[in-house]
Amino acid sequence: MMQIEAAYVELYRVFPLMYIIESPEKLKSRFKFLGDSERLLRKYNAAEKSSEKRVIDYIESFGALRINVHAAWNPTHKTIVKLTRRIRMPIRHMVPMEAKAQRSATLRGASVHSVVIHPEVKIFPFGACSIHMRITLQGKMTTEEMLHLLRGEDYKIRYSPFGVVTLEEFFERAQDAVIYSLYEYEYQEEAKVNMGPLRHMIHVIKSSNTIKLDEYKREIYALVTMDPDWENAEDEKIDASIGQSLGKTPNDIVVIGEHGAFTYTPALKGSKPRRTFREAVINSIEVAQAQLESLRIVKQRLKTIKLKEGRHMPDMVRTFSITLNPYFTPMKLLPRVSWRKYYKYTVNKIHLDSEYDEKVDEVFYAFDSLPISKEDLQELLKPLAELKIPKISERIMNILGEESAQEKEDRG
Repeated sequence: MMQIEAAYVELYRVFPLMYIIESPEKLKSRFKFLGDSERLLRKYNAAEKSSEKRVIDYIESFGALRINVHAAWNPTHKTIVKLTRRIRMPIRHMVPMEAKAQRSATLRGASVHSVVIHPEVKIFPFGACSIHMRITLQGKMTTEEMLHLLRGEDYKIRYSPFGVVTLEEFFERAQDAVIYSLYEYEYQEEAKVNMGPLRHMIHVIKSSNTIKLDEYKREIYALVTMDPDWENAEDEKIDASIGQSLGKTPNDIVVIGEHGAFTYTPALKGSKPRRTFREAVINSIEVAQAQLESLRIVKQRLKTIKLKEGRHMPDMVRTFSITLNPYFTPMKLLPRVSWRKYYKYTVNKIHLDSEYDEKVDEVFYAFDSLPISKEDLQELLKPLAELKIPKISERIMNILGEESAQEKEDRG
């Protein structure tokens, strides 16, 4: 039986943010920049030049909200700034804003020796929020004990702003705190959208026994799939599910599943702590999850746009085509090779690509019922076509080609 030691676990849920793009007037005045791409870009550029300007506001019950433009996210920020020179209006950033709680939380009723929880909120400006619980563990844990922790069904969390609550109650109250911070009072109830499922990432830095994938694939399979019958699962099913390790060195294990991820990244002699490597796994997986949840409310957003006679359609199309596009993201928005690898694997596991393919039709069918002139349509679509965006550029060229044929017919 595999025993895990010196690990930390990220439990998190993601939910889409309503009206960020289409109805910024529903946001509180201090957050209206989330609905204004020009102002958003100026804030990011200012944050890059001055650490004092990274703090832009606060999230209730958590603390200061900072723009994360440095460290691992810096190449993505620079790439997005370059892209803004090719289209008339800046696109929304994938780089998150983060609010790390000033107070830690504690766990009650779990079969682990010592637990400290660090809550955190991440807001992706394209329209999603991630609520994190980073749990630092001490002592040895068996696979069953870890599964007990991940299920979170029978223990309580003590977090002073919320009191003593269940895991479900913690996420609900955290979501309420985000919505209370962002939205005007009269819109808070309609802005509350169901959260995505509970997901997790397990990071093991050392263990009492060296963990090898071929020896512990059944236990790792259990942790990334949460299969209740993991002990009786067939080897073929396990092999197909976990595949090969995505680690950086021969001793690393990185396995990404539909419900969670497992990383065993032992410290290397003579090297600095491998925090950056683990961050790459976390960030690339979370981007895919945030995009998936943002796509979930495309239909509601298109309905809002129609009610406003297409006023926000250009911004919607740019956001959908670029920052929510799982084909374009690894090409342009994740410059680091390791990020691209983990991101692509996650896209496959959570079926983000097929979800996006379905939404493409919804977005482009909307043009038929919107009062957009030929000139405005061409001004919107031509710059996007020139970027050669997968799944989008060909569709755009067909629209522009049909417009040209219609113009010839009108002239004839």
